Amino acid sequence: MTYEQYWDGEAEMCADYRHAHEYRQIEQNKMMWIQGLYVHDAFAVVLSNAFAKKGSTPQKYTQEPYPINNKMLKDIENQKAREAQARILGFMKRSIKSQNKSKGKE
Repeated sequence: MTYEQYWDGEAEMCADYRHAHEYRQIEQNKMMWIQGLYVHDAFAVVLSNAFAKKGSTPQKYTQEPYPINNKMLKDIENQKAREAQARILGFMKRSIKSQNKSKGKE
């Protein structure tokens, strides 16, 4: 907010600027919290792998970003559904193929 806007502008502009600033602070706080979550998970994976028993499978860091809105959650659900359908289709094809093979049709 400029000097002229503060002294010569509408009185409600100050409140609007203050609310916008508070909103930006809240959003920045959320982003820092998410960043802390990523750092926490990174340390957890590293320490878990460092102190794991020999022969145990190592943990992996997340391959995709964490969903932060409903659209991202829906996209993940849709992707999982497509993968499940592909697995079912593959199972059905192998099942039919093995049935045909046992009947001597192949």
